[in-house]
Amino acid sequence: MTGPAAHVERDDPRYRKLARDFRAACESSGTPCWLCGQPIDYRLRHKPGKPIPDGAFEADHAKAWADYPHLRLDRANLRASHKGCNRRRGKRPADDLQRELALGEPSRTW
Repeated sequence: MTGPAAHVERDDPRYRKLARDFRAACESSGTPCWLCGQPIDYRLRHKPGKPIPDGAFEADHAKAWADYPHLRLDRANLRASHKGCNRRRGKRPADDLQRELALGEPSRTW
């Protein structure tokens, strides 16, 4: 892990600008969530003292933030997602969550 991006954290001004610009581009084109394929409500925003709604936009990293620190400032690694979908995915490959979402939740354990 070398290079300037390996030391970037989420509060880094370079990352915050990248995330803002990415959100603006996604909002302008109405980009849906890459994980579930559903529309994102770009009007939902973080309000101090309140939790961010699961349906709100969140920039997801196709290659996980923790595992690929050299890609933290690479716009090509960003994907539009719902906060809930992104958090549910975690560090798993996107295909795992996409299959899970396509099948739905099991009604019970058999």
